[in-house]
Amino acid sequence: MEDKYDTLMTVVVKEKPERGLLITKKPIPSELAEDEVLIKVNYTSVCGTDYHIYSYDAWAQKRLKLPFTAGHEFSGEIVKIGRSVSRVKIGDIVSAETHIICGKCEFCLRGEGHICENTKIIGVDTDGCFAEYVRIPAMNCFINSPDANPLHLSVQ
Repeated sequence: MEDKYDTLMTVVVKEKPERGLLITKKPIPSELAEDEVLIKVNYTSVCGTDYHIYSYDAWAQKRLKLPFTAGHEFSGEIVKIGRSVSRVKIGDIVSAETHIICGKCEFCLRGEGHICENTKIIGVDTDGCFAEYVRIPAMNCFINSPDANPLHLSVQ
């Protein structure tokens, strides 16, 4: 991201309510919420959810709000952090918990975020990782060893 004139990135978007995906360009996220990080995506994986999105089957037709950047299984390097982020740093190699919880509903407040009533999924409810960069909450980052095989880090 050193080149200030390189503000677009290649992305894979679910744009239309039909079979298929579109490869296009979108702006690299420039603004972060105070608790977010920007990650340069190194590797991604394709899973069954991505196939549902691609084929636009009955599940996808009921679930998706178009358009959005697809993909939720990835690893990459943190290149920018929000002002209140302290648990990860620029340069960390991370993968992600793909479920973003609200932290405010009764379940989250009881420590039961796994049943958060406001859960959002990266690459389904938010722009995902089939892109050169992805913006996610810092709390969703898993810090990986820099010695780990990068091909193993994007599989959930």
